[in-house]
Amino acid sequence: MSATIAALRGKGNIWDPTDDEWCDAAQLAETFNASHRIPHAVPHATEQSRLSAGLGAAMQAAPSGLLTEEDEEKEKIEELGNTYYSNPLGDLNDKVMQSVLGTRTVYFAAAVAAPRSMHVVDLDAYFCTADKLLQYARPRLGDAVATILSHTNAACLSAFLNPLVKEFVFRRKVNNNEGGLILVIRREHNEVICGAYRNLGFKMLWKVYVKSVVGVTGEWCEVFAAGRTGEMVVDKGVPEWGTVRTGGEVEERTSESVQRKLELSPSKKTVKAPEDVGESDPKLMLYRSRVLATHLLWDIWSRFDGKYECRATWTADGEESVVRLSRSVVGGGEEDA
Repeated sequence: MSATIAALRGKGNIWDPTDDEWCDAAQLAETFNASHRIPHAVPHATEQSRLSAGLGAAMQAAPSGLLTEEDEEKEKIEELGNTYYSNPLGDLNDKVMQSVLGTRTVYFAAAVAAPRSMHVVDLDAYFCTADKLLQYARPRLGDAVATILSHTNAACLSAFLNPLVKEFVFRRKVNNNEGGLILVIRREHNEVICGAYRNLGFKMLWKVYVKSVVGVTGEWCEVFAAGRTGEMVVDKGVPEWGTVRTGGEVEERTSESVQRKLELSPSKKTVKAPEDVGESDPKLMLYRSRVLATHLLWDIWSRFDGKYECRATWTADGEESVVRLSRSVVGGGEEDA
């Protein structure tokens, strides 16, 4: 498997409809299943068996502390590439990403032992890294949102964080075309929808759709990730944000249903096989959100020094503004864009 960042390098428009490797919801599900490998249990070798098997077997049975740095790196790369090890509460991926979450602003703290909190990613350090582990690591969706909005301006970022603003919508037309692909970050109260869609007038065709809930402590929890291309009805110019159709079925997530789902105890949850996971499987939602986060960040970072400005629109309770994204970070000690 090629490294995550290496797979992005050298590409032009990663959102091109002919390039679905990382962005199409159905293929993300297939990639997740293919990368979900349950490790085989290795029986503990007794001292007698080690002696009888010889020095070679003894070296293979040696504790992990005696592994070479190269072997440890290979093990960690294997863990990063195996979705079996992913954990919404925190995993190796989060530990590796901490090295590029050191940007402290007046809005967000530097990396702490709270992977679900929002942090600003150092985009140059992340996308230009030579660190092999970091090349396989992906950011959290909450970190991507914090980073993108931190490259806009203070008014835009403050509107997203302001609990008095009921609805916040950030849109970026990838090709500056209303009929082309549009990237969106939408918050209504404490629910956040992130994804990519095409506007067909009477409906929105979602290529990727992930919904999260932000708790009172600021921690993100993914609650839904569409497993196939989703459709959202647009009635008189107003999208039905609470409903997305996937595969002919309607998946609806309201605040009430989300709250009930979060209150379920682990003992009441059904453990599913990898091939049977659904849109609300925690590991699958985490995987899809991380892939989406990586592409959302690449979309702006790859355009900072481009020929054309990276522009977007943002709306706070119906009032729309235009913003230019730039390298400067809001509240980071540099002049805001």
